[in-house]
Amino acid sequence: MSPLVAMLAGAVVAAALGGLSLLRADDIVTGWRNAANVTARTAVPVFLAAYCASSLVRVFGGRLPRALLVNRRSLGLAVAAIMTVHVGAILGHGAVSRDPHAVHVIDSGGLTYVFIYLMALTSNQASRRVLGRWWGVLHGVGAQVILLKFFSLVVLRSWPHLGVFSTVMGAAIVAAVALRIVAFFAARRADGARPA
Repeated sequence: MSPLVAMLAGAVVAAALGGLSLLRADDIVTGWRNAANVTARTAVPVFLAAYCASSLVRVFGGRLPRALLVNRRSLGLAVAAIMTVHVGAILGHGAVSRDPHAVHVIDSGGLTYVFIYLMALTSNQASRRVLGRWWGVLHGVGAQVILLKFFSLVVLRSWPHLGVFSTVMGAAIVAAVALRIVAFFAARRADGARPA
């Protein structure tokens, strides 16, 4: 899937789900709040697919993990598009509710948004060449920051009354971290087994 198609698809799906939340709500304030929630939730599994792609290939191999790895850039750009719609929903909620907390929600996730957009802007070969090893640092650190933010959104904010989504996505995030650790040690073992 091309990166542009992925971004458009992410934005359209997030906007459609957000719009549906607006239409189904009893009042406009609740509708915008629900739209913000559903767009954030839409981004989590898409992000996890990109986050786990290389680890899945390293640990399991197979056609699906390789397809995820080939499309990892597109998945990351789809996350950026979804989160842009999410920010719009937060601002919409703030406008109709006149709640200054809405702006605080964006401020509290500020570092996460910075990484999302920096990673999106540098998701190309030209940026990779210019940044050199710092490209890996940016994307490696950014992925962990985004993962922690999603964990705080889906688990910590709902604790101790976890719903089905929070439980499943929380478990998926923990499993993703475990998979990354396993893949790290598998790579080190493979490097150690190679002849010098």
